[in-house]
Amino acid sequence: MRRTLLLCITAAALAASGTSVHADGDTDPKREARLLYVEGKFREAEDLLTKAGPDVANDLELRAQLADAAAKYVKNKTGEERRPALEAAKRNWGLVATAHPENGVAVTSAVLAAKELTELDLAAKRTENAKSQADWALKLGEKAAAAGLTPETKAALGEAYGLRAATTKKVEQADQISSDFRKGAEMLEQAAAGHDKAAEWLAAAASLRLKEAFFIHDSIPLEKEVRDDQAIVAAADLARKACEAKNPDNETFVLHIRTLCAAKEWKSPGDVGLPFMLALSPVYEHAPLMVPKNAGWKRQEPTKEWDVILDRNYDPANDSSVQIMMTAYATKNAIGAKTWRDLEEGVQTLCDRRKGGYTDAPSDVVPVLLGDKKKGPQLWHFTVAGTVAGSSRRNKMAEWVWPSATKKETVLDLRIIDWRRTTSIEDPDIVAFVQSAIPPGLWPPGSVAPPVDPKKKPDKKK
Repeated sequence: MRRTLLLCITAAALAASGTSVHADGDTDPKREARLLYVEGKFREAEDLLTKAGPDVANDLELRAQLADAAAKYVKNKTGEERRPALEAAKRNWGLVATAHPENGVAVTSAVLAAKELTELDLAAKRTENAKSQADWALKLGEKAAAAGLTPETKAALGEAYGLRAATTKKVEQADQISSDFRKGAEMLEQAAAGHDKAAEWLAAAASLRLKEAFFIHDSIPLEKEVRDDQAIVAAADLARKACEAKNPDNETFVLHIRTLCAAKEWKSPGDVGLPFMLALSPVYEHAPLMVPKNAGWKRQEPTKEWDVILDRNYDPANDSSVQIMMTAYATKNAIGAKTWRDLEEGVQTLCDRRKGGYTDAPSDVVPVLLGDKKKGPQLWHFTVAGTVAGSSRRNKMAEWVWPSATKKETVLDLRIIDWRRTTSIEDPDIVAFVQSAIPPGLWPPGSVAPPVDPKKKPDKKK
């Protein structure tokens, strides 16, 4: 029944396109091949075309149609389930691109299929297969370039250089690897100029420079090596341009944040900018909270304890969640033997309670007052890290407490729990969120110039 329905749908589509349809479905190998592709029977379709002879097997219009069908089929698949459809798409687009290397769509589609196959091979540790995919893509891209570089073929060749770099892991070939990553990124950036696919191609260029940065940083951990810093700064710039281009997808904003986080962790020189932020919606009445635009932050349902709960997770498969919570207390509310009117005592009691949630001797930063105690905004801050009571998991938490500037008799509490293996409370997107909540200029350390000591005499000019 299902096959009959598919046959009817396929026949109707062919009739609408002006393609001849035979009364007997088995007498037209082209139509039968299309139907087999709809069913995901790619090898059976290829055998059928081979038996039908070169006129049918080498019909480039048919090959383009089959490639499109394979691309549609792969959308609902994951992991290795994608391989047969990707191979079919690569095969068909490859035939079209080989015959017409000036066909930018065919070249780009073939290279991208090879790229996805390469990623599957690398994930399965089939290194030689991955190298073969990369070599195939590069040869196709170079042939297309020889026929004339359109933006599409330039982008495809850029991706192909990136593939070769990604499948070459030997440190002694670092110069070639770095060169391939850079060349690929340059070609993608050039192709993006003024093109409708600018966001996609700029993001691809940023991804190549990011891969170069991590390869150099991990493989050549020398103080004098600067290519990792150069690559991460370039990646951040390209990712920013991609975010600013027309219709960037969510992953592009995540990519941008990844580049900023790496640059921050490595203390790379130069200004890499800030994450793209937007106002939290619906708004929180106590603070103008800002969250990263289109990134991996999700708002959860509030609880009795917390007014705002956010989950920051860029890699769900590896349980890399950071939890963000915020609430407001009335100053008359009790905290231990005191109320929140005694803010210093309340913060110390809160810190002691947080420590009680850990079984080992946690590492911590005792509560410190950021700001002037007598004038100006006050902000109390502390951190605790260790093994969570009742489990074997570790985390690091940071908390900020301060009196509200807009609501009298109100104290605000912001808490962040970082469950990642390598914690980093000062990731740029987390910092941007925290700074949208707390009084300005107080955190992190160094975010504002220290006040001038009026008793200190200025240096005399020489």
